[in-house]
Amino acid sequence: MKRVKGPEPRSGRNEEGKRGWATQWSQDPPRAQPATIMNPARTLRTIRHLRPVQFRARLLHALRMRWRARPGWRLALPDRAPAPIRLRLADGLATEPSWQGANRFAFLNIAHEFPREIAWNEPAHGRLWTYRLNCFEFLNQPDMTPEAGAGLLRAFASARDSLRDGLEPYPTSLRLVNWALFNARFARMPDADEQRFFFAQADLLSRSLERHLLGNHYLENGFGLLFAAAAFGNERWLRLARNILADELHEQILGDGAHFERSPMYHAILLCRALDALNLALSNPDWPGAALAGLLADKAEIMLRWLQAVTFGNGAIPLANDAAVGVAPATDALAAYANRLLATIPPERRPAPEPRAAAARAGDESGYRMIRGNGFELFCDVGPVGPDYIPGHAHADTLSFVLHAGGRPLVTDPGVSTYVKNARRQQERGTAFHNTVAVDGRDSSEVWGGFRVGRRARPTHVRETPTTLAAAHDGYGPEGHARRWDWSQPNRIAIEDRVRHAGTARFHFHPLATVRQTGEYRFETEQATITFDGARHAELEDYACPDGFNRLRPAQCIAAEFEGKLNTAISLVRT
Repeated sequence: MKRVKGPEPRSGRNEEGKRGWATQWSQDPPRAQPATIMNPARTLRTIRHLRPVQFRARLLHALRMRWRARPGWRLALPDRAPAPIRLRLADGLATEPSWQGANRFAFLNIAHEFPREIAWNEPAHGRLWTYRLNCFEFLNQPDMTPEAGAGLLRAFASARDSLRDGLEPYPTSLRLVNWALFNARFARMPDADEQRFFFAQADLLSRSLERHLLGNHYLENGFGLLFAAAAFGNERWLRLARNILADELHEQILGDGAHFERSPMYHAILLCRALDALNLALSNPDWPGAALAGLLADKAEIMLRWLQAVTFGNGAIPLANDAAVGVAPATDALAAYANRLLATIPPERRPAPEPRAAAARAGDESGYRMIRGNGFELFCDVGPVGPDYIPGHAHADTLSFVLHAGGRPLVTDPGVSTYVKNARRQQERGTAFHNTVAVDGRDSSEVWGGFRVGRRARPTHVRETPTTLAAAHDGYGPEGHARRWDWSQPNRIAIEDRVRHAGTARFHFHPLATVRQTGEYRFETEQATITFDGARHAELEDYACPDGFNRLRPAQCIAAEFEGKLNTAISLVRT
């Protein structure tokens, strides 16, 4: 008997016509739920990990937001147009088209056409959609012309007195980078009004840095200020940018090359930003900011190596933690961009790599492992959910895995479809939405509030041999959950799970895989046969698998209930 897991989408068909339904939230995205009921103990478990600077910065951030919400608040433009510098910049990495002509845009699988003027505070499709609109990444899409881009910039400037989300530090940081890249690409000199407007945005950013969040947002602030400093020759912004990038790149890029928030999607995005900044430094060797080239090259190299190490043979990245298809640049494109830039750096200008980076191999610090065997690729998570002071993009997925067989996805991490704080978001972050074990229906880490984590599962007893990987975590108490993968036998992956009492192991299959139950504890797909030893019950569940943001596809999941110990055998079909 099949069970349906999670909210069932509206009726329809996906492009393959499989299993009768699919959905896209093109005009009706999931709505936010009322605020989460306050739980003092959970709140304390969450905030006790914050750094002192975050507490101070959160108070200042709240005061700034309250001040900017006052009627009559205006962005302070300088009296005179600052003198911009014409940037020399080689071609970068083209972005996917999101501006579709006139006032029509498509972000996160939602297309929208504004009937008259562009509403830059568009609330209908969620805050992330509005952020993407205000980031102006479309300025650098392949079919953009200088005339069309200038028109969009004028439309944005004409609405400056009513802007809200667009003037927050994160979209401002990205917009400053994209504006500078656009101007350099077309050797364009903006007019005086545009210069004043963008100078004011950079100045506002320099006084509103996201120290209350830190993490990838703060790193993006540094990149935004670096491009603004180059565009306007501003020494104060350059000092800020250099300090942020020097400190945060050392902290946020782990010894194995992974970004410390452990989302391959955000890792690829930040690698692209680091390459853009390296491009800027190499193209302007006489600019003081060019001194960052060595650091940027070193970090870009190790980030690229890690990304290549965890990318599947078909080019897909694992959708661990907050990640979705169709958002980050492809690994191959990033590699080509990086190689183009790194080839221009003379050996004498290259810094010696950091000792820890030189000694590390992919997976040591991030906790991610990619095992490539004969006919399969196995990605395992035996690491922490993320940095303690910013786990907002973390999921309760400790000891989960992803499996490709015969070059095709089989067992998948579903990823995410929304950042709206609702039941769907909570489900997608939960343990039961990943390929691991839930005990008593609980999450291994206490994910809540859309982007918060209270109690965190800590990996322990990580052990590796050439053909096995084992680890445990304490998310369910001291004895928690222990898992062991074994690929020593040809065409077979064995998984052993142990819990103290009862648990449910789930295996989420890719939407293109059709699963059949052929016995009480036996399941078959075109790529593999899955059997369970020690299960007291096993059955198929239908679930709605994210296919990028705001889009779902039908897929299947096996749920195997057991007590104490479960042995799972995945026998791969020879190809």
